Amino acid sequence: MNKTQLSILERAFAAETDPDSPGLINSWSETTKRLARDGYLAFESVRLKGFVELAGYRITSAGVSVINSVQSHRVKP
Repeated sequence: MNKTQLSILERAFAAETDPDSPGLINSWSETTKRLARDGYLAFESVRLKGFVELAGYRITSAGVSVINSVQSHRVKP
C-alpha cells in the first residue's frame, strides 16, 4: 500500500472516530475508488436533518485492520 492510499484510509478513520463528523470522507479520486473496489472503503449516503443528504466513503473493517497494522509497525521516537 502506498502513501496516498494510507493517507486516504487515515482520513477515513479520523472521520469515523470524530463525534462531530458523519463518518464520511468526500473524495472522488481514482485511488479512493480503487480502495472501495478492494473493500477498504464503502460508498454510502447519509441523510441528515431535513432534506440534506451526504454521500461519501466510510472505512470498512478491512481498512481499519490496515490502519492498525501500520500503526503497530511505526517506529516510536
